[in-house]
Amino acid sequence: EAMKRAWVASIQRGCAAAASGPSSPTRCLSALVGELRVRHDAARTTKDGLVLIDVALRPDESRFVALQVLRDFDVARNTGQMLGGVQFERRVLEKNGWEVKFLRYSDLMLVDEAARPFFVAEYLRNIGCRVVRHAAAPGEAGAGGNAIYAAGTARGGSGGA
Repeated sequence: EAMKRAWVASIQRGCAAAASGPSSPTRCLSALVGELRVRHDAARTTKDGLVLIDVALRPDESRFVALQVLRDFDVARNTGQMLGGVQFERRVLEKNGWEVKFLRYSDLMLVDEAARPFFVAEYLRNIGCRVVRHAAAPGEAGAGGNAIYAAGTARGGSGGA
């Protein structure tokens, strides 16, 4: 029990750190998802408090998707394989009813800044979020005069213990 409390405390500290700072990978991805008007939760913990979810999405009524940002230190440099901590978090999330998807932060940063919303929109489409183009509202002019609208709802809680 003491071990679990210590783990949960470290996750909560990580949650605060992930949500702070404008250059945080979690905050960056959350801002892009927000620009696309996808309802989501950023830097939240599971109900049991064991894992931090970078971006929580609900593409439809039956699916809860945890979009995790992979940083360079989350993968082996020579093989690209996810390291043990990330694998553990994935298993815990899956046990809690989450479908887990990963996005490498380095891949996102390789995309030109103006194209990042389109990159993320395509990624969201591929995981089942409805993304629809519509005419830009005043002040929302994007590439080609279009803005992107994506529909989704945030997950209220985990799907089991």
